[in-house]
Amino acid sequence: MKLKITSKGHKITDGMRNNIGNQISKIFHGLNEVISIQVFLNIEKKRHIADATVACKGITIRATDVTHDLYMSIDGVLKKIQKHLQKTKDRTRDLEIKEQLKPKSIFCAQGEIL
Repeated sequence: MKLKITSKGHKITDGMRNNIGNQISKIFHGLNEVISIQVFLNIEKKRHIADATVACKGITIRATDVTHDLYMSIDGVLKKIQKHLQKTKDRTRDLEIKEQLKPKSIFCAQGEIL
């Protein structure tokens, strides 16, 4: 998993980098499907904008959060990503269960009716 943090308008400190890294490692702990994560931080006047893009196998998730505090923006955008990942995971699990419940063919391999 590749983590890329970029910023516009301020310098990224080690504390910010560690905070983002710790939160991301908690969220994506058991997922091997995550290919890359990009976090973009921006300050415009009094608005702190955090934008995150997560590339997984088959899907790309993007979220943005705007608040008055940069750390709150980072927390908010990561919560949005986590929520969307959980929705996607639940949806795929429901589809797998639905596929298992479909009726099987009434004919066996030998041509007998079940």
